[in-house]
Amino acid sequence: MQIAKKMPKSDLEAPEADGKTLQVWVAENGLQDNPIAAVINDRL
Repeated sequence: MQIAKKMPKSDLEAPEADGKTLQVWVAENGLQDNPIAAVINDRL
């Protein structure tokens, strides 16, 4: 979780090579309840 807290917001919002943002990937993989996903959502 520390890594997600230290990453720049722009990195968390930027699409990956497949064109998906981290939030889309989290949703597609059913990981919304993961504690790391919560930290990412708080940052965005």
